[in-house]
Amino acid sequence: MSDRKVVLVASMLALLTGCSNAAEGVGEVTAEFDDERYRGITLGETRDHQASATWSSFGPVTILNLQAHDPQAESMMKNVFTLEISVMEASNSPQVNSASFSYWPEGMGHKFYSSEETAVTVTLETYRLGENAHAVGTFSGRMCAKASFYSEADTSDCKDVSGTFDTQLLKGS
Repeated sequence: MSDRKVVLVASMLALLTGCSNAAEGVGEVTAEFDDERYRGITLGETRDHQASATWSSFGPVTILNLQAHDPQAESMMKNVFTLEISVMEASNSPQVNSASFSYWPEGMGHKFYSSEETAVTVTLETYRLGENAHAVGTFSGRMCAKASFYSEADTSDCKDVSGTFDTQLLKGS
């Protein structure tokens, strides 16, 4: 399992412990794929759960982790859309190095969709770190079904995706 997958699973488990449908959102992720329109909220940190929109810097590279939850889903673990964006600070102009997204319609332990093996495009319209960190942008790419973390992508079950994000960000650990 790659480090990125381990971090994603650990983040989802830590975040979802204690979540409820009454959670307050600090931002939004929207996406369109096939005939489906997705809308999820990013969560602020409370005593019950960790924030689901965070940034962490490692030298000149900053990683944005956005995890959106469908407030209408029967469980906060279902219908989750995640984005991971690597940003390089260069001459006060952030450049997206890489990005990926995944969609978990039935939650962990079920078939999910991942852009892991495809190209993803992200455009940052607003990018601000620090005390009032915030990110606004668009993304597009293709995601394919996977039966599990270890399985190969099923290239006969793929979806073209385009979407937006607009969220506050909290400093991650």
